[in-house]
Amino acid sequence: MTDRVSADTDLTTTDCPASTAPEPFWRRSLWIERSLMEDIALALHQRRVAWMLYKAEIAESRRSTGLGMSGPFISTALHMAILGTVMSIVFGEPVEDFIPYFGLSFAIWQTLSAGIGRMASASERAMRYLAFPRLSSLIIYMVDAYDYVLGLTARMLSALIIIAIVNPAVLMSANIPVFLTGMILASLAVIVWSPIFTVVFNTFRFLRGFLPQILLLIFLVTPIFYPVEKFSEHRWVADFNPIFHLLEAIRAPLLYSTWPMTSLGVCAVLIMTGLVFLRLVHRRQRLAMVYGWLA
Repeated sequence: MTDRVSADTDLTTTDCPASTAPEPFWRRSLWIERSLMEDIALALHQRRVAWMLYKAEIAESRRSTGLGMSGPFISTALHMAILGTVMSIVFGEPVEDFIPYFGLSFAIWQTLSAGIGRMASASERAMRYLAFPRLSSLIIYMVDAYDYVLGLTARMLSALIIIAIVNPAVLMSANIPVFLTGMILASLAVIVWSPIFTVVFNTFRFLRGFLPQILLLIFLVTPIFYPVEKFSEHRWVADFNPIFHLLEAIRAPLLYSTWPMTSLGVCAVLIMTGLVFLRLVHRRQRLAMVYGWLA
């Protein structure tokens, strides 16, 4: 019996094929032991797990609302058709001009506001994964990344369909390559900053109670349902508003066929600075998984 065990041991250690070679350390280590880059690599490696967790959230949402993944698409279409028409009358703007601007802006803002809400609740939602120490500590943000990207895609598709009905000339002159570039850069900026804002919400928990008011304030000071020219001499309010640049990087190529270089540059800077801050808060975020989230 001993000889058989010894032979099996030799087989697994010396004669095992390359496909069964030991996994890298960062895949076998516990989440509390990993560096930021190891945690990011593991989160990307576990993207299928994150996808299944996201689908589980969608299934739970479908049970409560009956919509599931079609919710963002339907919501954007209704807001553009009803709220967009009402707002165009209030502002005295032609519907064919106002609907494209408002629809694209609102689709992006709705996704951003939903993403900020998920950042505020990320800690509580991640508590269920504490029993699985080999998961990446960033797995919850992979789930949120799926929600953000798919939600933004569904809302933008809905907005583009409505625009094609109301004013197809806008889409005929759209700069699609720059639009896709803006979508990628803006999405990466939001995803990178998600763990950072979660740490902020964990540190200053009273902000969660004021989250609806904070989102309303951002909505009012950001050119979403009115053009940026309305600021006139106070244009700096928009120029120093990163939310405005996240919007402009996506909507400007579609509406004006331009290269919003400033907004694209701001998105790139947000990504780089976000990675720096993420390195600084990564240890605190991991410790909060035990000492903060369970408190």
